[in-house]
Amino acid sequence: LGTGGPYQCVELAKRLYVAHGWASSSWVTGNGDQLWDYRPPAGLVSQAQGSITYLQPGDAVSMEVVEPNGTHESGGHVAIVNSVNGSSVQLVQQNASSVYLNGVTWNGRSISIPGSGGWSYPINGVLHAPGGSSGTGGGLGGGSRPALIGTSDGHIQSFVISASGALEE
Repeated sequence: LGTGGPYQCVELAKRLYVAHGWASSSWVTGNGDQLWDYRPPAGLVSQAQGSITYLQPGDAVSMEVVEPNGTHESGGHVAIVNSVNGSSVQLVQQNASSVYLNGVTWNGRSISIPGSGGWSYPINGVLHAPGGSSGTGGGLGGGSRPALIGTSDGHIQSFVISASGALEE
């Protein structure tokens, strides 16, 4: 998809959005820390950290990556919302030590990701998948939602869960 190589974090977001028809294959995404507001596809909604009014599976969360010495890693990171249960959020990601990112919280305005070993992950914003609380409509329609599943070899497979609960590739 022309995102800088397979299994990079931005490639995951772009592959998901293109596969579901939310963006064209020519979508220029920028880096992971920019994806939330760098040329978002037409009809999609971006919200800055502190102003995030809803979260749903398929949303792309852009963040900085700050090393223990305070240095910001070039390009940052992006992860995809896999599930939201009240204030608890699970993200999935590529090009990271773990496919699933747990312990993420959302307070109705801001997302927090727990740091580890002195590393921190300040959130920049969210690019929402279609069909959320903003009233943008579109998306998968009919109550369907995206699902991302980590495989035993560290890759991620994108699926759709239909309104009836059936898993579709």
